[in-house]
Amino acid sequence: MRHITGDCLVKKCITSGCVIIRNERALLLKHKKLNKWLYPGGHVDEGETHVEAALREAKEETGYNVRIIAKKRLGLQKRHSIEQPVPICILYENVYYRTGRHMHFDMVYLAKPIGRQGRVAKGESDSLRWVREQEIGDLDTYENVKSTLKYAFKAAKHGIMFNNPVW
Repeated sequence: MRHITGDCLVKKCITSGCVIIRNERALLLKHKKLNKWLYPGGHVDEGETHVEAALREAKEETGYNVRIIAKKRLGLQKRHSIEQPVPICILYENVYYRTGRHMHFDMVYLAKPIGRQGRVAKGESDSLRWVREQEIGDLDTYENVKSTLKYAFKAAKHGIMFNNPVW
């Protein structure tokens, strides 16, 4: 979808990602295009839900299968209405590429890895890194990523999102 802002055409994108936490550490990747430390995430493909995109992006970018951790708020599991996990945050982000500015409507979930070994995704990132909460301030990343990581650690530590983690 494109949106006119001022005198330029801006691409609007729906994105989804997840902060993967294990043993009080979050898994980050060094994004090749942006040269910043980020949690895994990316564009929601046609026909995909936000949750499916977050799970796919985690696998593609880190090698980990993950489980989304979230509360069931309504308990809906009916034929025409199935409850989805609530993200830890929803961000409206301006992202600047060489080709121009994109507006990302980003749903970010809390997740835990399934399995023990990840891998760097060729073409996506240069490296993976597990970081502790106290390392966030020194990361070469964006302020919104730092804020999201801080909240994810808080949510994981205090069980904010851990009531019936079934996704």
